[in-house]
Amino acid sequence: MKINRRGIEIDVTRTAAWILAAVCALAIFLFVPTARAIQFFVSKRWGRAMFGTAVVFAVIAALALVLYYLMFDRKTRRISNYIWITAVAGLYFFFTYQLRANPEESVHFIEYGLLGVSLYIALSFSTRDRTIYFAAFFIGCLVGFFDEFLQWLMPQRYIDIRDVGINALASGLLQVGIWKGLSPVLIGERIRARTLRRACVLAAACLVCLGLMLAASPRRIDKLIRTVPALSFLRDQEIVFEFKYRYRDPEIGTFHSRMTKREIARTDRAKAAEYVPILKAWEDRDYIEFLTVYPRLLHPFLQEFKAHVLRRDKMLEHWRTETARDEKDKTIVAACKENRLLEKYFPETLRASGYGWDEATRRRVESKAARVSLAYISLVAFTPHDYLNENFSWVLLALALAGIAAVWAFAPRFLDT
Repeated sequence: MKINRRGIEIDVTRTAAWILAAVCALAIFLFVPTARAIQFFVSKRWGRAMFGTAVVFAVIAALALVLYYLMFDRKTRRISNYIWITAVAGLYFFFTYQLRANPEESVHFIEYGLLGVSLYIALSFSTRDRTIYFAAFFIGCLVGFFDEFLQWLMPQRYIDIRDVGINALASGLLQVGIWKGLSPVLIGERIRARTLRRACVLAAACLVCLGLMLAASPRRIDKLIRTVPALSFLRDQEIVFEFKYRYRDPEIGTFHSRMTKREIARTDRAKAAEYVPILKAWEDRDYIEFLTVYPRLLHPFLQEFKAHVLRRDKMLEHWRTETARDEKDKTIVAACKENRLLEKYFPETLRASGYGWDEATRRRVESKAARVSLAYISLVAFTPHDYLNENFSWVLLALALAGIAAVWAFAPRFLDT
């Protein structure tokens, strides 16, 4: 490998370069069935924080190598190169810190960083214009999508659109670092229609994968299982993606649900007697285990009722032990609003299961909460993308695909003339 004034040059054939990229992608896929075992081993031996620490040290080492190359080998004097490299490294540090609650996920930055380098090397044999960075980014995103789809099919693993975002972020930051930080002289040709069209196809493929994730709602998966019984194992898997209903109630605030209000009311009337023995049997048992036995896909009402009860009681307990005034106000409002929500939308199940408060507790909480003026948003069944409307999301996706198609169609007219 040579690192010189022309950028990164590898003394290998084009085929070998693509084999290197394929090996990086294959290594990512092979981590899927072994990730849990590796996570358990590292956590038990060194602690979970070791994952984040390893990423930080890897970024520091890469930053040192790149800065050494810019200062002593290439003798770059443009301050912008150093600013870009430092900014990219800083973003890696920042997002690694943001993932400190789940440090295992930060390993994606190493995986997709190495993949991004190998893709850049492989593509550089045929692409010498700036579309190389976009093509490498989109291929990295596609690997990230397939990585998540593979996880969905593995026991005790699940697909998470946030992980897709982390994979894309890792791929994108690496390409920005090469483009603006290293600024390889070898990439300087005029953009050609052929390379731009290839980038368009890759971008469209990423949007199709995103569309597949958006389409895999619980109702559609359930319908698919009914049509193809051989896919019944998907019932035990986590939900891929779902758009939830968002409701605003003047007496409660904002809350979300996988069901319409009509479905909630109908299920409450029809299933209360059936659900009471289940709720009583699981009153003091682990909630995660409860979700395993009664997955959200098949029992959305049962899961949401249980989650609202747990949040209500947890907030009440926090109010009793909390000393800070602001936190005390927030917890009493949360307990009060969650109880109102249960009484209004789950009345039959609440009464029959015995999960309702006694009148003294109810009056006391209502009295305390009445003194606090806070808007409430229930976190039950809430994820950040819940602010997206499904129809609007499909419109955006269709417009993006139409825009890509237009660029693909008109690229020869503007670039090859």
